[in-house]
Amino acid sequence: MRRIWCLCYIAVLLVFAQQAWAGKVLVIESYHNEFSWDQSYLRGLYGVLSPEHEIRTFEMDTKRIPEEFFADKAEEAFALFQEYRPDLVVLADDNANRFLAPKLLGTGVPIVFLGVNNNPREYGLYGYPHVAGIIERPLLFASVNIARKISPFAIKRVLFLFDSSETSNLVVANAFHDGTSKHICDVRADVRQVSTVAEWMEIVRSAKKNGYDLLFVGLLQRLKDARGLCTKGESVLEWTVKNAPVPCMGLWDFSIGKGKLPAGLVHLGEYQGRAAGEIAKKLLAGERNIGVPLAVEEGVFMFSRSEAEKAGLIIPPALQADAVVVE
Repeated sequence: MRRIWCLCYIAVLLVFAQQAWAGKVLVIESYHNEFSWDQSYLRGLYGVLSPEHEIRTFEMDTKRIPEEFFADKAEEAFALFQEYRPDLVVLADDNANRFLAPKLLGTGVPIVFLGVNNNPREYGLYGYPHVAGIIERPLLFASVNIARKISPFAIKRVLFLFDSSETSNLVVANAFHDGTSKHICDVRADVRQVSTVAEWMEIVRSAKKNGYDLLFVGLLQRLKDARGLCTKGESVLEWTVKNAPVPCMGLWDFSIGKGKLPAGLVHLGEYQGRAAGEIAKKLLAGERNIGVPLAVEEGVFMFSRSEAEKAGLIIPPALQADAVVVE
């Protein structure tokens, strides 16, 4: 009798063990674990998939390493895929999709993509029943309308400022269609992309002199210093907040907060991670032809109370009601 009980106990443990690890998931990050965007979407992914699924991550680190090493990092990621043999792969942001999708599509392993700014067709992510994901479209022009609602003065001309990274290239091309200016209602919106910290600082310093009422701070992690090395985006952001002669707003959640930008209409990385996690659960359960791409939410207004007060922004109660308040 005792033997039968022991065998039953072992069987139950085996069942629980199988349930505890319902599948292995490999997340290939375009960037790195310390980057706030990655931390945010990973929090969302883990919230949906853990602890039932084993999750392993690989950092391509393409915000910091020279571009000529991107392909080598992709080879490392693919080697890990072959060794780890996951049940599903999450490709996060454009570089991971650009370099890894062609290698992974033929394996038959389900793929979930997130944070993609380009058309997923450009990476071959179309027409496969085991592929689905989330596209990201920064809310540039909707941000102008939000800015008009919270600015204490009339806004007639704004500047979107970006680095020259692959992601920035895609964002700018999608929004401005290879141009440098657009009119949103009665506001003129210009865009500039720069490669160096020196260029960035000069444009920020001269924003008011050049007729801008507001500056939208885009991606700045690939700016190079005088030695040609990528600088820390956080330090450039902090300098921009302190030295800009006009108010600044953000376009990504990780750029808003105390000591950072005061406000912005953003996509939350955690929301993208949770949405990608829900898709992953369906694919791991055997569902196919889920449909791609799935659009992200319309955006969330986020603001820092202290920084908004410093900037003189006036946030209406209706906008505050649905906002994410950083502090």
